[in-house]
Amino acid sequence: MNILPHKSWNVYNKKNIEKVRRDEAKAREEEKAKTGRATHAESEARLNLLRQRAQKKQQQQLQSSTSESVSALQTSIPTQHINLFDEEAKEHAQNEEHLAEEKVKDEKWERQITMYLDKGINKESTPWYAVKEHDRFGETVIDSRKRKNEDKKEEYKKRRKWREPIKLDEDPLAEIRTSLSKREETRKEHRYHNHHHREPKRKHKKYKKASSSSSTSAVTPSIETLRAQRLERERKERARTKSYVYGEVEDTKPPRDDAQYCSSQFNPSETAEARKSRRDHRRH
Repeated sequence: MNILPHKSWNVYNKKNIEKVRRDEAKAREEEKAKTGRATHAESEARLNLLRQRAQKKQQQQLQSSTSESVSALQTSIPTQHINLFDEEAKEHAQNEEHLAEEKVKDEKWERQITMYLDKGINKESTPWYAVKEHDRFGETVIDSRKRKNEDKKEEYKKRRKWREPIKLDEDPLAEIRTSLSKREETRKEHRYHNHHHREPKRKHKKYKKASSSSSTSAVTPSIETLRAQRLERERKERARTKSYVYGEVEDTKPPRDDAQYCSSQFNPSETAEARKSRRDHRRH
């Protein structure tokens, strides 16, 4: 993993290395102070033991001077087993203060090397990177800004209180609004009525040729009429398709009477026969 060197949480940063050195020096000083206290306690214990020995020797010299004092001393001492190594046992007697310090030291070391989930570590022994920023530097800039924003929101909520609007019995503005709303409603109803009751517009070209009189008197065709018109259109389309495919042409126009047909041709009957023969020739 590539850790950026300029980040504050980089382990190998100069500042972090200097902090580690200071922590190590502080730990060494604490260790020296503890060992000094332990040696001082041991020396005091030895001095006390030597003083006790000297006092005992003085007492023995005083007791040996008089036989009465010796006999009285012998009668006062209860009968016990003879211990030839009593003085050596007292010399090797352990100091309770030193034992307590050693026990605390062992417990601290066990907490550091074993998993205690940081429950037994004191704040003094906690490293700098395990302490939160708020605990190290107090309130940060971000926390102060958040607190200020929250205070502003609370003040705004307190100032912004719902106030009921003032109601007047004869408010001219309210009367104008009601009249305008009624006028708008009537206008909408009129538009809706005109839109749903007017006749549909005929946009196709073939319906524009009808006269005004026939359009006014025309009635909406029924379903049967529309169906018949649709069937007629389909029949014509089928006939035209059949003529294109099979060459059969069905004359959809009504037959006309040549006698009533007016034309400027000199010989209309012969021309019609020639056209018919040419059409038959094309079919075959």
